[in-house]
Amino acid sequence: MRVLILCAFLLTSIAQAQVVERSTTAFSYCGLAGMTKLDLVGTLNLPSGHGKVEVERERGGLEIKTKAEHLVPASVFGAEYLTYVLWAIPPNGSPLNLGEMVLDSNNHAKLKVMTNLQTFGLIVTAEPYFAVSQPSGVVVLENAPRAGVPTRVRYDALPAGYYIANLRPVDVKGIALMNFNPPEVNQAENAIRIARWRNADEYAPAALARAESGNLPPEETVFAAEDARLLAVMRQGNETATCPSGSAHK
Repeated sequence: MRVLILCAFLLTSIAQAQVVERSTTAFSYCGLAGMTKLDLVGTLNLPSGHGKVEVERERGGLEIKTKAEHLVPASVFGAEYLTYVLWAIPPNGSPLNLGEMVLDSNNHAKLKVMTNLQTFGLIVTAEPYFAVSQPSGVVVLENAPRAGVPTRVRYDALPAGYYIANLRPVDVKGIALMNFNPPEVNQAENAIRIARWRNADEYAPAALARAESGNLPPEETVFAAEDARLLAVMRQGNETATCPSGSAHK
């Protein structure tokens, strides 16, 4: 089974990047018997969006069934965004990527996943590919209560424009011109492109070479490219934190 590089030192590096603090409503499902139903409501980014969530205890954890309607293609929020991801936000504020919300021909999406978390909020964000490690700030849906006692949980998100922050307009325009392949191929190409924009060719060449080898199926290519991006972010963060000899570090 493929496991992303999500070690503590990588998460620390991401936390050092420019982020925006957000909050959402979380619920405790400890002792849940039967099913709890929640609504998904649209945010200011997508007021027309809405959906339903069913949380039920199953052997091995909690089963989450999510249905969303009246979404729009993620690229509406920026050329770099190609899909949607469902996140669980636990009390410690470390978002967990629960999976991709794939649009059908009617701009609806559904997802069924299992989690071991017992207290969490749910949000849906626009993302450049399914295997992202931290949510973007483009939140389109979040859970609203039907039952239970809610709490507010904070988490960090990457600001809109983070993935294309230092690109020329012609480079951004070029993304939209490359979306004629199957969605999984587009996401693989986008993941490699973004890893390169984060200077993975300089800071994580071996990891990037694996992603670009052409020997992996699209899904594995996305994971490999995200690994390369995370390594590049980490190593650039370490380099920035290292003081030149004789200089003062504030």
